[in-house]
Amino acid sequence: MAECCRTLRVSPSGFYAWQERPASARATRDQQLRVQVGASHAASRGRYGRPRVWKDLSEAGERVSQKRVGRLMREEGLRARARKRFRSTTMSEHDQGCTYASEENRTRLGTSRPATRDPALRGPGW
Repeated sequence: MAECCRTLRVSPSGFYAWQERPASARATRDQQLRVQVGASHAASRGRYGRPRVWKDLSEAGERVSQKRVGRLMREEGLRARARKRFRSTTMSEHDQGCTYASEENRTRLGTSRPATRDPALRGPGW
């Protein structure tokens, strides 16, 4: 122990005093907030980041700054999961014609005009 104290340049009595000292009020409060921050983050299934977690805590009556919530989340390794990016699945740049109005379908159905869904273009009887 004496060698560790010499390396750290502290007295043995100072080291033991530090070891026996209770946690500070800030450290105790941080520990309480860590539990609440983790619960809010887990309740959102990891989607909430600092602003929304802070809002949850504020609505629950906790007075805490956004910076403190961000620091606690960083220390706990909590990060918001990003939303999946929207990907368009429509192929708008293709050279295929309209398949339901193709020549083959028209002859098979016994009509000479292309199929249409517009009632004004269908003609009488529809």
